[in-house]
Amino acid sequence: MVYYDKQLQHYFEGTDMDALRDHQTEFLSMVTDGPTEYSGRDMRAAHAGLSITQQDFDLVVSYLDRALQQNDVSEPHREQILSTVATYEDAIVDQ
Repeated sequence: MVYYDKQLQHYFEGTDMDALRDHQTEFLSMVTDGPTEYSGRDMRAAHAGLSITQQDFDLVVSYLDRALQQNDVSEPHREQILSTVATYEDAIVDQ
């Protein structure tokens, strides 16, 4: 899980994990054309000041891909989801 990864843990210090899980669930529903609408802040505002690196973004995406595989999401669907998530990279990664 992303939260327990030593490289990523510092991003979650002081974070309300229940609220974060809810937002992540909504986000995944949004990127998969699901029924739930995302109600969180826009990606740039939500990640501002966190200094998220490209390496850390890629690591989170790899965790997402692994979770999708473990839940038997087909490769074409995984590729579509990851491609959609990648469109948010510029708003998340601190350039």
